[in-house]
Amino acid sequence: MEHSYKSLLSLVLGTIVLAWISGYDQILIAGLFIGFIGLISPKTGEKIMYFIHQILTIIFSILQKVLLTILYFFLFTPLAFLKRRSRKESPKWIYPASKNISQIEKMW
Repeated sequence: MEHSYKSLLSLVLGTIVLAWISGYDQILIAGLFIGFIGLISPKTGEKIMYFIHQILTIIFSILQKVLLTILYFFLFTPLAFLKRRSRKESPKWIYPASKNISQIEKMW
């Protein structure tokens, strides 16, 4: 019961901030309406919060995969290429410094 009130309060405060930033009064009215319903009927408020939680779970699971893909391909991969390109010498495990075959065999 108390968890439902906390969730409703955070939903109402979130909609107030979002309405203040965006300037849309409809967001404010919708948030206050949901909060008012939750205060009048706690069971209905719990059902509303359960429904919102399910929607957000789906959205965040999709968003997580998209953001990780974007980070990998557009941030980490170019940084790895830049780091590899900025090296002055080649890695020792690809091209040993010595051309003497006996010393190359001793490496392993």
